[in-house]
Amino acid sequence: AEVAGGGGPWRLSAAGSDFRSDGIYDFNNAYRNTVGSARLGYDAGPDGAVALTARVGDVRAGFPTNGSGVPVDINQFTTETSLLLGLEGQRRLVPGVVAVVHGFLRRVDADARNARDGAADTTGFGFEGERDARTWRRGVEGRLDVDVARATRVSVGLGLEREEEAQDSRTVSNFGAGIFEQRGSFAADRTTRHALAQLLTEPARGITLQAGVRLDDNSAFGTFTTARLGVTTRPDRHTRVWGATGTAFKAPTFSELFAASAFERGNAGLTPERSRNVEVGIERGLASGAVTLAATAFAQTFRDLIQYVSSPADAPTYQNLQGADARGLETAVTLRPTGGLTVRAHWTWLRTEVTDTGAVSSVTFTQGARLLRRPASSGGLTTTLVVRAATLGVTLSRVGARDDADFRDFPAARVTLPSYTLVDASLDLPVVGSGRGGPGLDLTFRGENLFDEAFEQVVGFRGRGRTLLGGARLRF
Repeated sequence: AEVAGGGGPWRLSAAGSDFRSDGIYDFNNAYRNTVGSARLGYDAGPDGAVALTARVGDVRAGFPTNGSGVPVDINQFTTETSLLLGLEGQRRLVPGVVAVVHGFLRRVDADARNARDGAADTTGFGFEGERDARTWRRGVEGRLDVDVARATRVSVGLGLEREEEAQDSRTVSNFGAGIFEQRGSFAADRTTRHALAQLLTEPARGITLQAGVRLDDNSAFGTFTTARLGVTTRPDRHTRVWGATGTAFKAPTFSELFAASAFERGNAGLTPERSRNVEVGIERGLASGAVTLAATAFAQTFRDLIQYVSSPADAPTYQNLQGADARGLETAVTLRPTGGLTVRAHWTWLRTEVTDTGAVSSVTFTQGARLLRRPASSGGLTTTLVVRAATLGVTLSRVGARDDADFRDFPAARVTLPSYTLVDASLDLPVVGSGRGGPGLDLTFRGENLFDEAFEQVVGFRGRGRTLLGGARLRF
């Protein structure tokens, strides 16, 4: 449910949702996700605006499976509660110069519990245990957007982010030689200072250029620089051609850096995972806009991927070892035969390859093999029809076969997940029109997986079956 409204420069909105499911297993698989959010904004027009946002979440998930994916546990579950506060504002300092400030605070409490299932539950790894983790993140960024010339804007900014995490764990196991208990804990923090600069300009008619660079200085893994360059050109009013390249990184998690629990030891010497992307594309309109063709080719590389490795006691279990490549082609065709009908078809061909397995090749990361759960081809067809303000949409989605790892037997093996096709539909139906000053009422209906297709996105975990949703929207 959501409510939104305002008067003058003020705007207020609030929303809440609650989702519950019995899960796919016969026991201990219930799931609940409750979220609430609110936003208060003040917009003074060109001279400035400010907004305060808040979001809370509460999740509980029971899971009966052991490390091999077999449902055996009757009371194992995880919980997560979160709070996010955000403040953003902007103000025009002088003509052509705008100051922008963002700030946020986030807390996450993530716990796991596994009590004994009964008096006979006294064997195996972690037949009893718990883990508690508390994470705080706070950050602020200030930026200046400066219009240095016609169609040319330069943005520069500085930011500071602080992260803290404390984790405690207890694991009780018995591998046949008797019951023993392992405890672990860590409390760590890291601070990131960053600086950024971006140029957005039109050096010539029909050409747009974007260039940006960002420097991150982190107390845990050092300094990292990322950059992006993109250009778009319109040789004529029916054609758009673009190209872009950029780099990115993914910071190690606190557990990967500092964990100190059973069979998991952090490595403070880890560096971020790195990626590079290159893409080129073209879009062409035909028949006075009734037909649009588009294609994008891309190539990606991933390096220094963090891998879990079995290690002697007290030795790090995480290393920067792995690498992979991905490349592919995305295509789309859009048809607008009449004013109210739009048909869009899209298809993606993707090829992935593991180029470096590091010290150990595993079933999940095999030299020369494809990355898991990446279909070689996928796509779909969406049809939208608008008649007298009513909107009907039908979407067909096709996901091709892809590799996955099955841990239900020992040793684990690579398997092929079969392709599947889903059909969704939606209807937005006005019941009462909203004239000037009058109310309006719309009914909304949505159906997902209408034909109740049986499919698995991950081996052993069935996708959701037919789902029907209905709602209403009231306007004043």
